[in-house]
Amino acid sequence: MRSMAQALEVKVPGWEKPMDERFLGDQTTVIILAVVYLISLQILKSNAYGVKSLAPAVKLVSTVNNWVMCVYSIYSFVGMSLVLAANWADDGFPIFKAVCDPEKRMLRGMDFWLYHFYLSKFWEWIDTWILVLKGKPVWPPSNSQFLLHVVHHCVTASIFWLSWREELSMGYLGPLTNSFVHIPMYGYYCLSEHWQGVRNFGVYITPTQIIQFLIVMAGLVPNTISPAECGSTPRAVAWWWITYTFFLCFFTKMFMDKMNARSARLKAEKGL
Repeated sequence: MRSMAQALEVKVPGWEKPMDERFLGDQTTVIILAVVYLISLQILKSNAYGVKSLAPAVKLVSTVNNWVMCVYSIYSFVGMSLVLAANWADDGFPIFKAVCDPEKRMLRGMDFWLYHFYLSKFWEWIDTWILVLKGKPVWPPSNSQFLLHVVHHCVTASIFWLSWREELSMGYLGPLTNSFVHIPMYGYYCLSEHWQGVRNFGVYITPTQIIQFLIVMAGLVPNTISPAECGSTPRAVAWWWITYTFFLCFFTKMFMDKMNARSARLKAEKGL
């Protein structure tokens, strides 16, 4: 399994450098780029907000981006799964050490996968730019769904930067579950732009994301009780709790709002 994962690795010049010397690798850059993301939304809104003439091009870019992200998510999930399976097998499949491991044996050979997964969070800014070009009022957020979208893309890079920097012994869990969820999510986004019938399956995407958050939060519990003994830093544990709690609350609210709207629509149709 490990050799299969290594065969999938793309050797990129410069990725063997110390972490701070790599492209977008230092902490200051992560913070600055979060601000750049917010500024970019305002600039884009001011210059091309809902321009109808851009609609065909935006739809094409959206379709290509969604397919690229779907394929990339499959690639990431398979690669990380192979490395993690090999690491876990080497240690005899220890249940508790999978989430509390001061030696960070589960993270062996994960540098390549966690680094480019962290970088992919900047690529995902395209999702928001497309929404702005479609005329969606994402800046400033006009409702909780757009607030969630903006905050999500603003902070996810910092979340997975901590994973890559091995500040959490179970830091692989976030990227692994996130890449898995993104496979059907981006596939759905792409298909729904061209086939309205697939929208009936959209209701299953958000519950999958909610389950993802619950899995990660469960893995955080041992690290919260004994950060040092589990090989995690207090700031990483705290930041993951803050962000994942926010995501869980808002994704749950979004799901309930959609279900209530769907129920109201069905009742209205039956009344006709």
